[in-house]
Amino acid sequence: AMHHLLLRAPIDTLAELPFQPSERDTRRFQSGTGTTPADANPFADIFPPGVEVLLPPLIGGFVGSDALACLLYYGFDRATEPLAAIDLGTNGEVMVTDGRRILVASTAAGPAFEGVNISCGSRAVDGAITGVDLVPGSPPVVETLHATSPHATSPQGAPSLRLRTVADQPPVGLTGSGLLELVYKLRLAGVIEPNGRLVSEHPVFGDRLSIDVQEGPEGPNAVRQFLIAEPDATVETLHATSLHLTQHDIRELQKAKGAIRAAIDTLMAQLDLAPADLTRVILTGSFGSQLSIDAVIGLGMTPPVEPRIIEMSPNGAGFGAAMMLDAEEFARAERIAAAAEQVDLDLDPEFDRRYVRSLRLTTD
Repeated sequence: AMHHLLLRAPIDTLAELPFQPSERDTRRFQSGTGTTPADANPFADIFPPGVEVLLPPLIGGFVGSDALACLLYYGFDRATEPLAAIDLGTNGEVMVTDGRRILVASTAAGPAFEGVNISCGSRAVDGAITGVDLVPGSPPVVETLHATSPHATSPQGAPSLRLRTVADQPPVGLTGSGLLELVYKLRLAGVIEPNGRLVSEHPVFGDRLSIDVQEGPEGPNAVRQFLIAEPDATVETLHATSLHLTQHDIRELQKAKGAIRAAIDTLMAQLDLAPADLTRVILTGSFGSQLSIDAVIGLGMTPPVEPRIIEMSPNGAGFGAAMMLDAEEFARAERIAAAAEQVDLDLDPEFDRRYVRSLRLTTD
């Protein structure tokens, strides 16, 4: 979509089935020549005269040149064994190869991974929760990325959370990685059931469970929630109210991780691959590189694989784009784009069943 808007290309084909681009070939421009109208050359007045600007090809609808850059950087065209990569974001690009064919797909994972639509969601600002441990019946501690001093989050002796926060600050909200690990740890503790439902009672963390009555369009609505942290009256903080994980937050995470898992399973099925066949599983993107591998596997975001084959990579698209500055690597990327096959998930007859099955917070 950004590619088409930049080029002022028709976008109507992106808004209706089968959601494919009106053009996908490489585009080359010479900037600053003064001979091309600005609307035909969007870079005419941006770079010095004589600079060549290249837009890499698109693979398909909503699988753009950022996914292509990942395929280049991770060497999908040179793979001799099955591997998968996932670029996690609001649109999750999923890429799988069996060593011969390269299949790609885009799935609408939603913004939960980025802390959006989460009741106490947060970007990675100071105090944002990035990781969680549950410590029943011990003094409350906040263990931060730069842990130098603890911050209390619950009364002394009560079941507590050990939170890792950005910059050793009191907790202000949940990042996507913090949300994933919190749900995983509560699932291990039995606070969350395999279907994602918060329990009504718990022998250890029962004091943190409550029901919040909210007004909705059809009247009052009872929402289950779990207390993450109380505001610290002794420390100036951005949040003045308690932080809670709500039933809605868990559902948002289930939908996001379910979409990713169903996409992986669909591509693997088309290549006749089993989880044990994968030799590498790469999680990339600013969010994908921050995740707990145990949480990723334990909640079933990826197929059940050995933790040792999962790799965290911060910016595969950026590194791949840097590689494309080399003419030979750019030509290689063009060959990958021509060889990669986009899979329309909505046309796969088993996708809906896989998606519903993937909503469960289990490893299978």
